Amino acid sequence: MSTDKQLSEPEQASRTRRAEPITQHIAKNGTVSYWFQADVGTKPDGSRDRRRFTYRTKAEARREFRRITSEVAAGIYTRRTASPLTTHATNG
Repeated sequence: MSTDKQLSEPEQASRTRRAEPITQHIAKNGTVSYWFQADVGTKPDGSRDRRRFTYRTKAEARREFRRITSEVAAGIYTRRTASPLTTHATNG
C-alpha cells in the first residue's frame, strides 16, 4: 500500500522551477517592464541581502540576471551607488 500521491499535469507543471526567475509587469498606463530578485550577499546582521532589479526589455533583464548572479557566485559583485566617481576621487 503506497502513500505516494500522483500529481496531475497542472499541479506538476506549477511545481517546476523556472530557469530564469524574470517576471513581467504591466503598469496601468500599459508600460511593460521586467524584474527579478537576486541574493547579492549578506547584511551586517547575517541575514541575506535580496535586491530587486527592473529593466525595460526582457533581453536586458536576462543579460543582467546572468551577469549579476555570476558575479555574486564569483564574489566580485559590487552594488551600484548614486554618488558620481568624482566624489570618491576628491575624498580619497
